Amino acid sequence: MGAAEELEQQHVDHASRHQRLLVIVDDNMHYRSMRYRCLQQARKWQAAYLQLYVSCTPDLALQRNSRRQGAARVPEASLLRMAAVMEAPDPVRFAWEAHTLVVTAQEAVEGSSLRLWSWVASTWGPPAPRPPSLQELQTRWAA
Repeated sequence: MGAAEELEQQHVDHASRHQRLLVIVDDNMHYRSMRYRCLQQARKWQAAYLQLYVSCTPDLALQRNSRRQGAARVPEASLLRMAAVMEAPDPVRFAWEAHTLVVTAQEAVEGSSLRLWSWVASTWGPPAPRPPSLQELQTRWAA
C-alpha cells in the first residue's frame, strides 16, 4: 500500500470511528448514472448515501426561471431538454435509490426543511452497502 492509499485509509478509519460527516451535492443530476457516481464515492468513503429529489413540472420551472434576471436566467431550451431527459429516482428498479425523499417544488419553497432534516436524521445510517458480486448476481438471475 502506497503512502496516498495509507493516508486515505487512515482518514476513512478515523472518520468511521469519530464523526458523522454530511456532504451535500447540489446538482440536478438528471441522469441516474450521475447520482450513481455519488453513491460510489459514498461507498469509497464508507459514508451513508441519501438523496433528495425535488419534483418540478416544466411549466413551473419556466415560470420561476422567467423571474430571474440576467445571467441567472437559464435558456428555455435547456430547461425543456433537461425535463425531457430527467431520470427520476426509481427505488423499485434500483435498490440503491431506496433512501430517496421526494418533495414537490412547491413543498421545497413552502418550508419543508423540518421534514427534510427529520428525514435525514432518521435515514442517515450505516455506509452504503457494497454492490453485489458477480457470483451473487448470477445466483439471483438463476433463481
